[in-house]
Amino acid sequence: RYLERHAAVVGDLLRDGVIAESVAGGLVARRRRPHRDVNLRGTGATFAIVDRTRGTTIGTLDGVRVFSEGHPGAVYLHFGRQYEVAELDLDRRRVIVQPADVDYFTAPLSRKETEILEVLEQRDAGGLDAALGRLRITEQVTGFERKRTQGQEVIDQQALELPPTVMECVGLWFRTPAEVAEELAARGRHLLGSLHAAEHATIGLFPLLALCDRNDLGGISLAFHPQLDGAGVFVYEGHPGGMGIAKKGFRELETLLAKVRDHVANCACEDGCPSCIQSPKCGNGNRPLDKRGAVDLLTMMLDPAAAPSSRQRAPILLAESTAVAPAAQGGVRAAVAGKERQKKKASVKGVAADAASRLGTGVDPPPPFLYRKSETRGSEAARAERGTNPGGARRAARERGAGPTVLFDIETLRSAAEVGGWDK
Repeated sequence: RYLERHAAVVGDLLRDGVIAESVAGGLVARRRRPHRDVNLRGTGATFAIVDRTRGTTIGTLDGVRVFSEGHPGAVYLHFGRQYEVAELDLDRRRVIVQPADVDYFTAPLSRKETEILEVLEQRDAGGLDAALGRLRITEQVTGFERKRTQGQEVIDQQALELPPTVMECVGLWFRTPAEVAEELAARGRHLLGSLHAAEHATIGLFPLLALCDRNDLGGISLAFHPQLDGAGVFVYEGHPGGMGIAKKGFRELETLLAKVRDHVANCACEDGCPSCIQSPKCGNGNRPLDKRGAVDLLTMMLDPAAAPSSRQRAPILLAESTAVAPAAQGGVRAAVAGKERQKKKASVKGVAADAASRLGTGVDPPPPFLYRKSETRGSEAARAERGTNPGGARRAARERGAGPTVLFDIETLRSAAEVGGWDK
């Protein structure tokens, strides 16, 4: 049955001469020790870590982690000794390091994009609307932070120009119903900060259900994802193809999220700490995070009296069945087909805009999502667009050839206080 299930792969291996049919009718490997081709430390192409001063190889990094741990300027630890990455040679698959003695460590900064390729299972209970499926993750390391070893104070940030990595894996996700987002806004909570905190805490407690380490998992939280038609949290396996970790978590998702809620709520810290919602490998530098918002979010989603959120949600748009552009050209954010985008419910859009206006007052930082129509000139068309007549606004937009509303996801590098106000 195993060979039948993987008949296509077996055929490829036979044609390539990797395996052969034996006289007895079975299959044998052509190599004496084929297991040596399997890297137990990770997946993808293996990069050798070479000490420049001695010219010796001190270790290896797999292709999935090389950009986050082996980028130029990274501090790499080997047997308790510090090394600084001097060069990343992609052609020869080598990470050139040199001994260092510094009082800081480095943390990568990255941007991610998640595309849903296939929905394998779905479930809803109370306010929980969750699914398990195949994902395509595009991640690009854009820089790194240097932090003091004592106190973890951020020294500075350095920019990097590295190619993106694309991985297909298995992950789970849960959507935030519009009514939950609206209630969070009414309570003055930061929507993305609440989602982000819930994501970190979920990954941190995942090993309670599955035999794994938090480094085996990745995650992304979004105030708006076009395929979900709203806000949501993704938790995915950090290994191409998947290993069953996400499936185990999905089957017991209510139990996991309840433990996450209780753990975060009972943590003695005030606004979040490494024991609850901060992550040692966050690509956004643990910003923004809203501890109380995460507790409120999970409490509402786990409420058994809540109406099943799937009744109010649009169907998930699969990337392979819509006009999705390649990752290098903007990916799913820029490419969900126009007709599907127009089907977006006005209630979802209204909730996002309302949350943006509410969260922008008295909460630091303000929301990363704002719906804003283009105003390129002080004409009657622009004034009509600012008015209350949507029909007139649409006609005015058509007359001046304007396209649809554009969704901007803005992340600031400094706080308002540091630069003298949000107008700066």
